[in-house]
Amino acid sequence: MTIIRKCPTCNTKFLTYPSKIKIGRGKHCSRRCRRHTNESKDKISKARKGIILSMYTFRKCITCNKQFRTFPSKIKIGHGKCCSHECRQFTKKHRKNISKALEGIKRSKETRRKSGIARKQEKHYNWKGGRAYRRGYILIGIPGNKYIFEHRLVMEKHLGRPLEKKEIIHHKGIKYPIGCIENKRDNRIENLQLISRGDHRRLHCSIK
Repeated sequence: MTIIRKCPTCNTKFLTYPSKIKIGRGKHCSRRCRRHTNESKDKISKARKGIILSMYTFRKCITCNKQFRTFPSKIKIGHGKCCSHECRQFTKKHRKNISKALEGIKRSKETRRKSGIARKQEKHYNWKGGRAYRRGYILIGIPGNKYIFEHRLVMEKHLGRPLEKKEIIHHKGIKYPIGCIENKRDNRIENLQLISRGDHRRLHCSIK
């Protein structure tokens, strides 16, 4: 025996059994209509929350007494005691570690300046001879904590004057093909040519 009911979501009439109404079902004509109700949405969200919360364990922060969630695996290795990085900084253990590291260290500005100079360039542990590389070209370290392209430095020494910004050094490609890294790093004076920016562009366009 069936009963005719009206769906509260789409207002269409449908057939259902009295046994279903007794147990709290048979309110909607389809699953799609049932999903759109607030009651079903709450059930889904609660189920999802239950799955997520089962992964965590709740603890009290030892600094601010605030409740927070953490993983059991973190507690096993000795972590997950504080709710945030800021709270961890205020723990006694963390303070002791900092105080031990900084114990007896009181340096003046002059001492700090001298220690900074002592670690510069060839005195630094990671010093590599003052040579660096950019776009395949070699850079040489000069006084004043600056770097200059080696091919420009070689040409300046050869001419006996500083080069202007508009002056470009072209690698002729005597030993290696033009454009390869080997040619870019071949900074012999025979392989270098001083030309203007426009001429250098035209020269490379004609080679291509």
